[in-house]
Amino acid sequence: MPNSIPNLAHYLRAMGNLPDDYAALRHALALSQAFTTIAPAEGLALPLHTGILERLTLQEYAWGRLARQGAVAVQSLATNLTHKELAALLRGLIRNRASTEATWLLAQLGRSDTLDALVQDALVLQAELGMLSPDFTVHLRRAFDDAERRHRSRTLVTLLDSAAEIGARLLSAGEIAALLVAWNAHTPVLLALLRYAAALRLEELIEPLRTYLNASSGAQPALRLALVNTLGAIGGLDCPLLDAFAARLAHEPTPTRLLRDIIAALRAPSPPPTTKGLKIAQCMFLGRIGQAGKGDSGGLGVFLAALGDALAQTPGIAQVTTLVLLNGPAEDDPPLTFDHGKGHTVVHIPVYGQTLTQYQMMVQATPIRIAIEQALRALGIEPDVFHVRYADHGSRAAVQIAKKWGKRAVYTLTADPHRRLLPAFAKENVKGLEAKTLTFELTRALIADQIVALTDGFVGMPTSEGPDALRAYFPQLILDPATRAKPLVLIAEGIQLGEVAPPEQQQDSTLLHGMCRFESCQQGYRLDPSFEARPVMLNVGRLHPVKQQSLLVEAWVESGLWRTYNLTLVGGNLETPNAVERAMQARIEATFARYPEARGCFCFLPALSNAEVRRLERTLILSLPTTLPHVYVCSSFKEEFGIAVLEAMDAGLLVFGPRMGGLSSYITPGENGFLMDTSNAAEIGAALAATLQGNVISPHRLHAVAAAGQRTVRERFDIRVTAQAFADFYHRCVSS
Repeated sequence: MPNSIPNLAHYLRAMGNLPDDYAALRHALALSQAFTTIAPAEGLALPLHTGILERLTLQEYAWGRLARQGAVAVQSLATNLTHKELAALLRGLIRNRASTEATWLLAQLGRSDTLDALVQDALVLQAELGMLSPDFTVHLRRAFDDAERRHRSRTLVTLLDSAAEIGARLLSAGEIAALLVAWNAHTPVLLALLRYAAALRLEELIEPLRTYLNASSGAQPALRLALVNTLGAIGGLDCPLLDAFAARLAHEPTPTRLLRDIIAALRAPSPPPTTKGLKIAQCMFLGRIGQAGKGDSGGLGVFLAALGDALAQTPGIAQVTTLVLLNGPAEDDPPLTFDHGKGHTVVHIPVYGQTLTQYQMMVQATPIRIAIEQALRALGIEPDVFHVRYADHGSRAAVQIAKKWGKRAVYTLTADPHRRLLPAFAKENVKGLEAKTLTFELTRALIADQIVALTDGFVGMPTSEGPDALRAYFPQLILDPATRAKPLVLIAEGIQLGEVAPPEQQQDSTLLHGMCRFESCQQGYRLDPSFEARPVMLNVGRLHPVKQQSLLVEAWVESGLWRTYNLTLVGGNLETPNAVERAMQARIEATFARYPEARGCFCFLPALSNAEVRRLERTLILSLPTTLPHVYVCSSFKEEFGIAVLEAMDAGLLVFGPRMGGLSSYITPGENGFLMDTSNAAEIGAALAATLQGNVISPHRLHAVAAAGQRTVRERFDIRVTAQAFADFYHRCVSS
C-alpha cells in the first residue's frame, strides 16, 4: 500500500486524540516499528509536496530500518544527500542501532557541529554493540593524522573524545606529550588530549604532566584544572603535589576561585551526610541559580532554588545538590559550591569553552560528562537519584553517569522540542539558519527518546489533557512495555509562599519611582513621570524569542493599550547583552521607531533578583491603587508551567498567559486569570484589549478575578507540598 506511514499518521490524527501532525507521525512510526507491518522503503515513497519535517522524519525512519535489515549499504544511501538528509540518515542509524562502516562515519567529520556530534554518538554505539571492525583503530588513526595535517582542530577534538569514550588506543603516551607541545596554543585540543589520557589511564604521562602542572603559573585555568583531573585519573596526584600547587595558587594574583576550591576539595574531601535518607541531584544545565532573567537563566532556576531548600527539609531526604553547568571562568568568579539552604548545596560544574547553550552542549557532551563526574567525586557526593529536566546532551550526560554508578535517573517530560518543530510541517524546504535549527531540534528529539530509554521514572507537568499530553509526543509510553512499566507522575510546581513585609514609605517610593529613573534602565526606556500613577502591565523573564517580549511590545502599542497601561519589562543583561538579547532589543526598538509617542509609557529594566521582582509586584498592589488592575502578561508561545505567573498571581496581579502549555492546569479563563492565543502580536493585542478596554468585564470584576488567582496559588502551590510530592516519587523510583 503506497504511502502507508503518512496514511496511518493522517488516520491517527483524524481520530482526534493527538494534538498535531507531528505527534501523529511519531505514533505512526512507533506503530510500524512495533508491528513491522510496513516495509521501511515505503517511508521514502512520498508525494511531491511533502513538508520538510515529515520528509526528514520519514527518511530517518526508513533509512535506519533499511540499514538495520541489511537491505542496503549505508554508503549507497548517502549518495548526493543534503546536510539535512545526511543528519536524518545518521539519526536513523543511531535510532535503529544499525551496523555502519566506520570508515564512512569518519569521512563525515568536519562538515558541521551537528554531524560531528551524531558521528561520535554512532561510533560509540558501534563500540557498545561490538560492531567495530578489528582494524578500526587503524582507520581512526588515519583520520586523526589527516585532521592534524590539515589543522582541523574541531575534528581532532571529536576523534579524541570518540577514542576516549570507546577506549581505543589511538595515541601513545609519547605522542600525547609531543602533541601537548605542538598544540600548546589551542586549548580545546589540549583539553581533549588530556581527557583522552585520563580515559586510557596512561600512567607513563605522570611525570611529564606533574612537570607541566608545576610550571603552569599563568596558564589558562581550564588547562590547569584539566592537568589536575588527568593526574588524578592516572594515579599521579598525591598530597605533596596538591599542597605545593595550593601554596602557589595562594601567592598568585588572579587564580580563579573555582580552581582553588577544587584543589581544596581534593586535599580534604567532605564527609558524607550523616542524615539518613536519599541524596538527590537536581540538574540545572541552562542558566544560573540566582540570576533569573539573564542569558538562559529563567524560572527553572527560581523553582529549583526553592524546591532544593524545601526538599532538603522533607523527611526521608538527606541531601540535595543542584548541579549548575558553568562556562568558567565566569565574570563573577563564583565558588565551586555554596550552601543555598540547610542541606541544599549548589555545585558549579566547570566546563571551559564556549557559552553553554543547548547547541554548544551538543559539541561539549564528553567534557560535560567528565566534568560532572570529576566534580562530584572531588566533593564526595554520590546521589541516589539524578533528576534532569531538558532534552539536551547535558541531561543525557547526567543520566549516563547515573547508569554508570548504578543510581536512579528521573526525567521531567515535556513536548520540547516537539512543539517547536510544528511550523516545519507546512514548509516544503528550509535553508540557512532555519535549516540548521531544524536539524538541531530533530537531533534533540532523538536525545529526548534516548533519555526516556535510560531513565527510571518520569515527571510531567499537569495540563488540562493530563498524561495524554505527554503520550502524544512519546508514543513509547504506550507501545513499549519496558517504558510503559516505568512510573509516571504529574506534579505541579510550586513557589515559596508568605507575605513580603510591606516596605516603608521611602522604600515604596524608591521602587515605584525607579521605573522612571532606574539607573540601569536601558537608555530611552524610562517612564515619563507624568504617567507614573497609571496601571502597570508587567512581564518578567529572560530576554529570548521563546518569551516573545517583542511581540508583547508590538501588541501593547498597536492595540492602543499604551494609552491606558504602562508596560514594564524585566529581564536580560542590558549592559552587556548576548547576541540573542541584542536581537530582541532591536525588535523592540523597531516598534518604537514606528510609534515614538508610546516610548514614555514603557520601562525596560534589567534582570532583577527573584526577591526584587516579588517586592516590586507586591509594592504595585499595596502602594499604587488603580481603577483598572495591574496585570502580568506571560507572552510566551508556550509555557510549560510558569513560575513567574504563579508569583504574579500570589502578589495579586491579574494574569494573562498562553493557551499552549501548562497554565491551563491552574487558570480557568475569566475566573482566576485569562488564557490567550500568543502566536502573534495581533492575537495578543486583541485578547488584552478585549478584556482590559472593552465594556464586557467591569474593573470591579477584573479585581475579583485577580483576587481569585491569588487564592488559587495560596491554596494549591505551596513549595512544601511540591517538595513532598517529589520526595515520594524519588522513593518510589528507588524502591521499584
